[in-house]
Amino acid sequence: MIQILDPKGNQVGTPPNVDPKVVIRMYRAMVATRQFDDRAMKLQRTGKVGFSIPNEGIEAVSAGAAAALDASKDWIAPHYRDFAMALFHGVKPQEMMDNMFGNQDDHARGRQMPVHFTFTEPIRWLSISSPLGTQVPNAVGIAMAMQKRGEDGVVLTSFGDGSTSTSGFHSGMNFAGVTQAPVVFLCQNNQYAISCPVEKQTASSSFAIKGEAYGIPGVKVDGNDVLAVYDAVKKAVDRARNGGGPTLIEALTFRMGGHS
Repeated sequence: MIQILDPKGNQVGTPPNVDPKVVIRMYRAMVATRQFDDRAMKLQRTGKVGFSIPNEGIEAVSAGAAAALDASKDWIAPHYRDFAMALFHGVKPQEMMDNMFGNQDDHARGRQMPVHFTFTEPIRWLSISSPLGTQVPNAVGIAMAMQKRGEDGVVLTSFGDGSTSTSGFHSGMNFAGVTQAPVVFLCQNNQYAISCPVEKQTASSSFAIKGEAYGIPGVKVDGNDVLAVYDAVKKAVDRARNGGGPTLIEALTFRMGGHS
């Protein structure tokens, strides 16, 4: 498992070559995510908004992955626990809150569920879907389109461990392996799919190993180590951008609260 920092913050691996300003942006995105998440859950619990999904404990996965992307040409096909990806790339908390309330300023004009964000800028963001795993084949389709147009963009799609049991995950992985589409699959393994523990989700030794069936290399990373996540995703993005094909990354992390 790739690890740069241990749980106590001690360096145990070689840090990636990353601009200190980017590290600060990752930290700010993680803090902002924790603050937004706290406010969103309080609004939901008091009946002010209809729904929310806790992001507590997942911040490093989302922020580290976001930092590895080029917002001017890369796409994100996100999971509903990716607040930090949006905040890192400059989406304002107010825009996210507009979605929570479904008001007239919401980019989807209230046509999406709370925390199922839709943005038109400053990033290329695929609107979040409630059914698990559907973003995976969508991401591969976007990547194939860019590939055929001769563009050098990459698509990052993130999903939870539960999504690896869906048809969308397997069909998307297979299609990407066959076409060598420039896509990075990021599995946020937080140990539970709603209430289903990981040992009842799969008999595989890891989720990263599932890529082998589709000719896709798999990497396992400490999902609570933002530098390790950045390092793993950056290498996968660079590989995809240079024609090396897709990568499956399993980020091992922990859900700090209920499913929703």
